[in-house]
Amino acid sequence: MQEVFVGREAELTWLATTRAHVVGIDGEPGIGKTALARRFTASQDRPVFWAAADEHEPELAWEGPEPVFRDCVVVLDDAHWADRDQLGALRLAIRRRPDVLVLVVGDLEALGDGWRRLMTERVTLSGLTAGDLIRLAALCGHPELSAAGAARLHEHTGGHPLHARHLLDELDPHTLAYGAGPLPAPRSVVTAVRDRLRRCTPEVRALLEAGSVEGRRWPADSDAAVATGLVRRTGKGLEFTSALVRSVLYHDIPEPRRRTLHARHDSLRHRIAAAGGTPDETLAADIAREATRLQRDSRTQEAAVLLAQSLPLTGDRGLRLAALEAMLVAGDLARTLPFRGWLAADRSRRGRYVYGYQTLLMGQVAEARTLLLHALDLEADEGPADLDARIASQLAVIGVVTVSDHDMITFGARAVAGAREPWVAAFAWFARALGLAVAGRGAEALELLASADTPGAPAGLDGLVARGVIRLWRGDLDGSCADLRLAVHRAAEGEPLRVGQALGFLGEALYRRGELAEAVLHTELAVADAQDNERVWDYAMLHAQAAYPLAAMGEWARAGAHAEESARWARATGVPAARVYAATAAIAIARARDDPSWALAASTDLAGIYPAGEPGTHLLGAVREEALAQLGRAGDLGDPPDLLDGLGASRARGLIAMARGEHERALACFAEARVHAAPFPLERAFVDLLTGRCHLLRGRSKAGERALRAAYREFERIGARAYQDLARTAARDAGLAVDGPGRPFDDLTPAERAVAGLACDGLTNREIADRLVVSVKTVEFHLGHVFRRLDISSRRELRELGSAAGIPGVAP
Repeated sequence: MQEVFVGREAELTWLATTRAHVVGIDGEPGIGKTALARRFTASQDRPVFWAAADEHEPELAWEGPEPVFRDCVVVLDDAHWADRDQLGALRLAIRRRPDVLVLVVGDLEALGDGWRRLMTERVTLSGLTAGDLIRLAALCGHPELSAAGAARLHEHTGGHPLHARHLLDELDPHTLAYGAGPLPAPRSVVTAVRDRLRRCTPEVRALLEAGSVEGRRWPADSDAAVATGLVRRTGKGLEFTSALVRSVLYHDIPEPRRRTLHARHDSLRHRIAAAGGTPDETLAADIAREATRLQRDSRTQEAAVLLAQSLPLTGDRGLRLAALEAMLVAGDLARTLPFRGWLAADRSRRGRYVYGYQTLLMGQVAEARTLLLHALDLEADEGPADLDARIASQLAVIGVVTVSDHDMITFGARAVAGAREPWVAAFAWFARALGLAVAGRGAEALELLASADTPGAPAGLDGLVARGVIRLWRGDLDGSCADLRLAVHRAAEGEPLRVGQALGFLGEALYRRGELAEAVLHTELAVADAQDNERVWDYAMLHAQAAYPLAAMGEWARAGAHAEESARWARATGVPAARVYAATAAIAIARARDDPSWALAASTDLAGIYPAGEPGTHLLGAVREEALAQLGRAGDLGDPPDLLDGLGASRARGLIAMARGEHERALACFAEARVHAAPFPLERAFVDLLTGRCHLLRGRSKAGERALRAAYREFERIGARAYQDLARTAARDAGLAVDGPGRPFDDLTPAERAVAGLACDGLTNREIADRLVVSVKTVEFHLGHVFRRLDISSRRELRELGSAAGIPGVAP
């Protein structure tokens, strides 16, 4: 049916003026979604890239050249049919390109949360007006439609353009306007297509049916077929006017005839369809060979989909195990569950391995570990040459979720050494490297991953993610962001990435760098991506990482929702890593709310798991010790607390000393913590907040005001509104204000400011006296007053204060 466009002026105007990045266009089938997108893009001066999918050809087909995502419009037509992996890669490619307008056309509710989160705006199409139906009728060759006929047509179709067009074709104008009784009920698209097909000659119908088996486009030509309005000519033959038309045709073909039509073609896809699930060991073996080729190209998802189709074709145990393993690797647990009893009865080494793998994905970690250890101990029998490595790889995975650095290192090394396929080795590299880091051997892990960014590196993109994570833990935030961004970018370009947490860790790196808004974007995208792909093991960690920046920003409802989800999934899985992340989410909120009781309660789940050998695996520090000190229960800690070195330990020692009234020692500990916190703006400002509180407790109001003001300004710069409130409250309780411009030198006399300015420049007392033509005693007198007024005790503090605030009345 010829594409006709009428109405929609409001929608076109809105699309022309919107600043949205991703816009969804939805509405019921045939309502004119694609026509709206076509009309809008025709008016664009910038490049337009159009891709479409359909139910039987999920791979997005680009019209024209390959897209270049720069200052352009991208249309994804019938996006709900598209391949999920391809959609995921596209989402990663365009999400950071605000100069690209993306129109997502189709059933938006059928898309994953990742796309729905990106769609800040939607255009939902409803029916046309009666006046628009008159214009529609004229454009479709029915100019005789009267206003009365249009009103009646609108009443019975709701203005649905496709339904209206079918009725215009089927009924004469008089009947539309004056017929007795109601018009025929508006037909569904399927009914309308079937009506057209019934009018076809047997030869045309046979041609259309054969074409529907081949795909949406096929090499053929027929004036009679084009005349039906169901197909149109292209440069290479005929094309169905919509995916729905082809779908109606295809599914209406009786099953025996459809199989016969598929049997005319030799490709594997047609052979599978022709088999119709009838056992065919030769075909199953051919599928296995093609799947092996795909796996060696790291196309594990495609291999799994292909192998799943072989299950009804074969009774061969080896082929079945290969298919079930591939489905588990791709994360397709659900379709393997009907075979659980069959797997349980298989006592071979490979059978125990696949059964253990399935058990692990079901969340039964202890049982899975037992099964996999048993499989590792069995004597080698039939199966892949690197079966030992495959088993060890899953045991290394269990090491990650149980926070066992020994298992990560031992089984990871065994898997890396024995792997024959890239997809087998990738996660083993990841687990082994993280195990070394958790054990305090981060430098050794980084040395192993020195070439992880090289294309074709044995660790794959998973090794690059591991390097980014370890750099994150070691405080190299620039290096971490570079690695993780590169991994995400290369994954968007089509390289396989099995460690789906890359976006979450990138968000955490940005959080530590003080880029809170960017951290929220990446962590919430990571959550949506995990949910799209049902990576249950990632939920607790990713929800926790999403809670961190939101807590700092004072977005309590969103932060709390993520923390609750993290806790829920931690309880559901019961594994230590999930419990730790759920606890960190709660502690992040408790710290931003200044609630040590909550932090103390949450710290219970950290006991016996952390601290790790690499202190930077988290920035929490000694949570229990800090909370007890803030609650006035430092005596419960013993003397002295045994803490690891690092930011958290120094901060905890400072809080303990402050609680005991040892203010000088507390300030020394906070100064040490501030050195450790240098790469982390939020943590550095938090130490300044604690320092300000300590100064106020010892009666040094000026020093306390300066520290609180520095903290407030840094919190304000990075958008940490919750912490801004803490700094403002601490100052207000002391009768101070930190949210205005700070002018610490205003209280000095002109002579004191002159002396202070020269001292800040590094001049000695004698040099200052010579410069000002006064005595050294006068300089000493003025400096004494400066130190007392500013509440400082050294020239170093004066220089720091002068460089930060400037000295009014003194030339820079």
